[in-house]
Amino acid sequence: ICYRLLDPLHHTRFIDIHGPPGIGKTQLALAVTQYVSFRGTFDGGIRVLHVKDVVERKGAQHTVVWLQRMFMDIKDNSGRAKSFLVVLDGVEVFFHTPYHAVVVLDFVPAILNEMPNVTIVATTLQAVALSSSPSFKQFHVGLDSNPGGLFTVHFHALSSDSSLDDTTRLPHENYDTAHEPASPTNAVAAAAPTNCCIM
Repeated sequence: ICYRLLDPLHHTRFIDIHGPPGIGKTQLALAVTQYVSFRGTFDGGIRVLHVKDVVERKGAQHTVVWLQRMFMDIKDNSGRAKSFLVVLDGVEVFFHTPYHAVVVLDFVPAILNEMPNVTIVATTLQAVALSSSPSFKQFHVGLDSNPGGLFTVHFHALSSDSSLDDTTRLPHENYDTAHEPASPTNAVAAAAPTNCCIM
C-alpha cells in the first residue's frame, strides 16, 4: 500500500482495504496514512474521514452531504495544484442503504475522475471494485480472518485491475505475518503532521 501511495505520479488512485470486522482495516489505513504523511507525498494534506461513525450519529443522508462538502472544500482550497490523500473509513455502512449506488458506485468514481489530485483509501467489509475507468488504477488488499486465534493472519495484496484473485500476489513476500494491533486512532492523530486531518 505504501509503495503505491508514495508513487509521485499517483497512478493508483483508489485503494480498498477489506476484510471481516475487527481484523484491523482501520488501524492499517491509519498506519499507512502516518507512514506517508511524513514523506511529503501529499502536499495538500491528508484527511481521515470516519464515515461509519458519522452515519451512526447523523444518518446516511447527512453523511452523503458531509462527504460532498469535504471534497468540495478540497477542490475549492487547492484546485488541482496540490495532491490529497483521503481515507474513507467504514464505507460499508452504505451497502445496506439506498445510498449505496450514490456513494460507492457514482460519487467516489466521479471524484476520482474530476479531481486527479485526490487519492482515496477506503476500508470496507467486502471488496469494492469501482466501475472500470481508464483514468485511474485500483488496488485491493484483502485481510483474511483469524480462524481460531492461534493462527497467524494472512495479508494478501491483490491486483490493481480489480481482479480479486491470488494469482497477482507480490513475489517473494511473506504473507504469514502475525497480526499486531496498531496504535489507537488518538495516538495516530497526535503524531500526525499539521497537514493531516482526522475526522
